[in-house]
Amino acid sequence: MYAVGNNKTAAKFSGVPVDRVRMTAFILSGLAAGLAAVMLTSRIGSTRPNIASGWDTDIITIVVLGGVAITGGKGNIIGVIISNFLLGYLKFGMGVLNIPGKVMNIITGVLLVVAILLPKFTDGLRTSLKAGKAKTAARSGGEK
Repeated sequence: MYAVGNNKTAAKFSGVPVDRVRMTAFILSGLAAGLAAVMLTSRIGSTRPNIASGWDTDIITIVVLGGVAITGGKGNIIGVIISNFLLGYLKFGMGVLNIPGKVMNIITGVLLVVAILLPKFTDGLRTSLKAGKAKTAARSGGEK
């Protein structure tokens, strides 16, 4: 799954059955969505077509905060489960404090932006630190 998410062409040349892996991923995703729909409907006791509208930001935040790359090919399910509990407890706590729903959505959006930008910022910082160390090593090596 990681190989197909990273580079379909390279995975195909490596002997991975890309079409079968993608089809299996879509089938499992559909089954999980169907199971979630049945569980939600049985919990509420009724259903309507827009029952989960507005959950998209929460779901994307959970996935990105859990360490799954938006570009694909990187991530783990344990991080997603942990971030699910983290965001659930955060929303529950904000509900206990009577924070309005719009403010909860703003906080979730800010958390999403931070979860996307923080790895890019740390990678850039790490690259610049390595470049600085390389320059320092070249200077000290040249002076000897």
